[in-house]
Amino acid sequence: KVLENLNFGLNWFEEEGARIVGKILKVNKRLLVLDMHSNDIKERGAMYIAEALKVNKILIQLDLGHNSVGSEGAAAIADALKINNTLRRLSLKSNSIKHEGARIFFDALKVNKALEELDMESNEIGNEGAKSIGMMLGINKVLRVLKISDSSIKIDDVKGISKGLKVNKVLTKLDMHSTPMGRKETVSYTHLRAHETSLHLVCRLLLEKKKKKKK
Repeated sequence: KVLENLNFGLNWFEEEGARIVGKILKVNKRLLVLDMHSNDIKERGAMYIAEALKVNKILIQLDLGHNSVGSEGAAAIADALKINNTLRRLSLKSNSIKHEGARIFFDALKVNKALEELDMESNEIGNEGAKSIGMMLGINKVLRVLKISDSSIKIDDVKGISKGLKVNKVLTKLDMHSTPMGRKETVSYTHLRAHETSLHLVCRLLLEKKKKKKK
């Protein structure tokens, strides 16, 4: 049997391990799914994987969650996605990616024609990242699932995302639960009004309500 699914999760092989995996991905012609979550590969490790993605034409699913790749690592992966037309599902969950890294990453998705599912939960996307998401959604024609929960996105930031949703006809699921509310924001907020598609849109904005002040 040919190996098509490889799970390296929770091995903590760090940058050197990522370098070796990157070399394998450059020549491997069978592996379809690779799980590398929780290996502490950091920015340099992400760069090794990114270089491999530029030439790999087989891998369709990659999990790089919980690896501290940071904004530089995210930018490297973004650069690879401008070239890669094979990867369908990607997780960059909980990677200390800040707004500048998120902006670069979502800008890359304006030209990517393959990625269908993206998990960017538990990063620091913030206002600038949210604006980039909105602009990307107005252009991208393939992304169906986007998870950006617990990513420092506030109520006002949602406005930028909603602009992209008004014209997007592809996205079927947007997960934004645990969106925080600032002190000066209203007690409640209606769910984001999104477009209808031929597929049912699951737009989950689980907004936390502030507790009523005690008199």
